[in-house]
Amino acid sequence: VGVLGRLALKYPQSVYTGYTSCLQGEWQYLSRVTSDISYLFEPLELALRERLIPAFIGVNWTDITPEFRERMGLAVKNGGLGIRNPLATAEEFFETSLEGSTYLVETLIERSDFDVTQHAGQISKSITSARRQRSLAEADFLERAGRGKPAVKRRQKKSSYGGVGDFLTARPHYLNGTILSAEEWRDNVRLLFNLEPLDMPQKCDGCGAKFSVDHALSCKKGGLVWIRHEDVSEEWRWLNRCAFSHTRVEREPLIHSSVGRREREIAAEEGSSNTT
Repeated sequence: VGVLGRLALKYPQSVYTGYTSCLQGEWQYLSRVTSDISYLFEPLELALRERLIPAFIGVNWTDITPEFRERMGLAVKNGGLGIRNPLATAEEFFETSLEGSTYLVETLIERSDFDVTQHAGQISKSITSARRQRSLAEADFLERAGRGKPAVKRRQKKSSYGGVGDFLTARPHYLNGTILSAEEWRDNVRLLFNLEPLDMPQKCDGCGAKFSVDHALSCKKGGLVWIRHEDVSEEWRWLNRCAFSHTRVEREPLIHSSVGRREREIAAEEGSSNTT
């Protein structure tokens, strides 16, 4: 985790994908097959809180409050990062695994016939129950965090609808165009948690007004709108080249101008008469 924390400073998207899809699953598996080991994950949670999470977001580890850490453990669809707290989830994973393997253990002890369909149904039932309980717990946390705070509730609602966190679940892939720079990925994560992007300029480069997130998204003269327009247009041209061919797709349409048409006609007539 310490090594990933150092790599996340330059490659946060790749580190996040590797952590959530691979490394986190290793100690989740350990929690499923071993009971009463939650206290052993304390050094791991300390490393996550002090090294990896600050590298992802660009904050000091002392600024990570218990409430902020709990929100980071929420599912992406609920506005979190899916970085689970191993101290809090170890017993939950073990109980789910214990419930899912009940039928298998009974057939081994009783030496009875084993039904694969019944075993699969028991596993599916335990997983569904665990997901429902986790979803209820996350909903309860969001309700407590937004109680008496209308602005917080609005942000929570926006983060849970419309695919706001889709950039987190997309695997970085060059051919799919899903690779983000460190600044792009970190800025999006900070906005997700209501934090200003790092190194923001003081004034807008287009109109000279005081720069803010709202102004950057609404200014018609600033470079942000122009850059995003160019990104979309370049992606559209690339898709059309894949469908047709490179020679049939141009950046701008070819316009036959009438400027100088009379001069060209006179030159053509003179050339024709000289030839004759």
